[in-house]
Amino acid sequence: MNSNLAAANEGFTFLGWSGDLDAATTTASLVVSGERDVRAHFWMNQKLKLTALCSPNPASYRVWQVSNPNPYALNFTWELYGGVTQSGQGVAPAAAGITPGMVTFQTQTENGANTARIFVNSKLQDTAPSNATPCP
Repeated sequence: MNSNLAAANEGFTFLGWSGDLDAATTTASLVVSGERDVRAHFWMNQKLKLTALCSPNPASYRVWQVSNPNPYALNFTWELYGGVTQSGQGVAPAAAGITPGMVTFQTQTENGANTARIFVNSKLQDTAPSNATPCP
């Protein structure tokens, strides 16, 4: 019995094994009784993208969209910055083929700049100023 361990370097995510070992866990065992073909598959993480959308009532709240180009969901945190204390968290769904997964969140409108930023595992992904345009 041979035990295999897949360890992703920083910036990569383990997706699974293929060939003579079909598993999705990072540790998997295989009986070796001859030549075997075993491959570990990794994905280079791509950053989430933050976009400010129009708001039905920009004097009260702003709307943001998070896009995920990765083939797996990612937990993220968000915050408004510049002297305000709004923050939250969400899950950006996995991309479907070449179409990114998307999710929105809202923040209360603050006096001054309404700039948001998003993080994955405490690492900054993107920053965007808000859109004060009312939706048509």
